[in-house]
Amino acid sequence: SRATWEAGTALGTLGLTGGYLVLAAILAFVFRFVYVPSESMIPNLNPGDIVLVSRSVPVLQKAKVGDVVLFDPPSKLNQIIRDVKERQEKEQQQNDGDVDASDRN
Repeated sequence: SRATWEAGTALGTLGLTGGYLVLAAILAFVFRFVYVPSESMIPNLNPGDIVLVSRSVPVLQKAKVGDVVLFDPPSKLNQIIRDVKERQEKEQQQNDGDVDASDRN
């Protein structure tokens, strides 16, 4: 009957929606996709690779030789890296200016 079909359709839609929500939760809390931005992982990973990473707890699963370990550095470390890069760029620009001046003499 029509009522049975409508109830089945509603349950199917609800079940499908629930399935998508469970899948989204698993992907959000258990796995994540990571983009490899540089050559630092060659030959195992190449720049531009996209890797599915398991968010396992290190206490439950110890890292072994050959494992790739991913961590998020603290924001303070990122600031230190930016500061060092800026200082290196300034020094390089100063050195380039010194070379140009010596060429004129």
